[in-house]
Amino acid sequence: MEKIPDMELIDKARAGDPVAFGNLADRYYMTVYRYAFKWCRYREDAEDITQEVFIEVYNSISHFRGDSKLSTWLYRISVNKSLDFIRRKNRKK
Repeated sequence: MEKIPDMELIDKARAGDPVAFGNLADRYYMTVYRYAFKWCRYREDAEDITQEVFIEVYNSISHFRGDSKLSTWLYRISVNKSLDFIRRKNRKK
């Protein structure tokens, strides 16, 4: 089976295709999880952050311009969500 290019999946996801978004999420889940795990070092926290990242991606996929690779955009969202998570966690202490 041929791998569908990211931009094709993004275009389909923008059009409301949940399967296309699911394919993107499956393709990048472990990458985002690893980014999150580097920041928080706890499996459960990394899973929560990863879920927040994909919620953000789902809500803002229409804003992805394609100037950079999708993985770069996901990395930036992952870093931001990880830092937000750490700040929230430190405030609770």
